[in-house]
Formats: sequence, C-alpha cells, structure tokens
Amino acid sequence: MIVKHLNFNSSVLTIFDLVGDDETALTKALAFIFSKDRNVLFKFLRAIGIRISNTENNFKNTLIQIENKRDEGRTDLEISNANIFHLIIEAKVRKNKVTKQQSQYLTAFDDKCKQNVFCILSHYRDSNIELNENVRIINLSWIDIINILDCKDFQDNKLLMDFMRYAMKKYKLNEQKEILVQDLSKESEIKRFKEYHVYRRDVTYGTPLYFAPYFTRKALQEEGEGISYLSKVVGVLTLSPTDVDKFRDDITAVQLKTV
Repeated sequence: MIVKHLNFNSSVLTIFDLVGDDETALTKALAFIFSKDRNVLFKFLRAIGIRISNTENNFKNTLIQIENKRDEGRTDLEISNANIFHLIIEAKVRKNKVTKQQSQYLTAFDDKCKQNVFCILSHYRDSNIELNENVRIINLSWIDIINILDCKDFQDNKLLMDFMRYAMKKYKLNEQKEILVQDLSKESEIKRFKEYHVYRRDVTYGTPLYFAPYFTRKALQEEGEGISYLSKVVGVLTLSPTDVDKFRDDITAVQLKTV
C-alpha cells in the first residue's frame, strides 16, 4: 500500500484505510467511532430502540468490546452498560450472511438486564424484528448505519466523515440500487405483483428504493413487453414462506400504506 504518493504534500489516506477491508475491519472501525464520540454512540443506540440518556456518566459506564471470547463463541462487537442494556452485534460484509449465529449468542445475555438486543448487521436489507424470550433481535444493513449517522448533527465531525468515506469506498456501500429492474415472466409471480403488490426474489444485495418489473415477451401481458410500472419499495422481508404468518401484522401494515 502506498501511504503517500510522489509529488503529494501529504497522504490522502485516513486512519481507517490502514485497517484494511476484511470482514472484521469495518466492525472495528465502527467500534472506534462509537468509543470516540458519545453523541455518535447514543444516536445509534436510540435509532435501534435502546433507551438510555446521552450523559457523560452513562458514556463513562458504557463498555465497548470487539472480538469478545465467550463460551458461546467470539462476538464481533458488544456494547453494554451495567443492567441498563446489553447489545451484541454480529456483523457480516459483502455477500456473507448470518446463519447459525442468529441463535448462537442468545444465552450470552443476562436475564436481569433491562434491555437485551442482538443485532444482525450485514449488507442485506432485512427489516425483521423478533423477540426471543428477553432478547430483541433486529436486522440492520450497513447502509442503515450510514443513514443513521449521516445527519446535520455530525457534519463537522471529521473522524466520522472519514469513517463513512472509508466504508463507502472500501465496501462499496454507495452502490445502492435506486431502481431494481427484474424480469417478470412466471404467472404466479405476475399475479403476486399485480394483486398483492409483492415481489419475491433472492436476498437483495444492496437496498433498492424502487422496483420496476420487466414483463418478458412470453409473459403475454396486456401491457406488452417492457417496463410498465415503477413501484416504491416500502419494505423488505427476508423469510421462509412457512414463516409468513409470523409477519402477518407487518405485511398488513405495508398493504394499508400502499392503498
């Protein structure tokens, strides 16, 4: 790695560029940001539903750990404050997905803690929130993190701005698909889209804002071949068809918004 090029007065790199771009580097960089600025940390905690006041004393009593070895395994990032809250983050980057870790660390939480949260952080957009006994399980994408921290409050925070530039450059978080164009030819999928305003596909890499179905010639639709609709994506659920009933309220709420 070239740290300073010839004929440059100084390096164009930030401290984050030096930690690399593997799976653990981005999580370590995020933990560092949280440890350096309490406003950034508490902004994030509030955004994911953890209730705690942004005070110097609460920040002083907050523990931030990376790669903590437990009987259940090694966690990527943990943030905790006595009995007020305990947050465990299992982070993945690019096309890696959380599999067995979804339940692996549930026994690492203390029942006496008021707020136990297990956060799955990945490149994939998944708005699911589950409650497993006394642990709330939430799903976030790395783009969600950027959206939470990219606000007017922090526009003068150079360290945070460096982190976000590093994250978007090294991990291509700025490659958010504004419009997802997908061929639509199967009769069952066309019916699902037209009658229920739902489209089923493989897990999405990135966060599309709009969906535009492309009706193929063999679909034989009255609209003809091509793109006839542009639909706003109001939510993404990643689940097995057998689990649909568990999310009936979420799906109903989305339908009511689109009517």
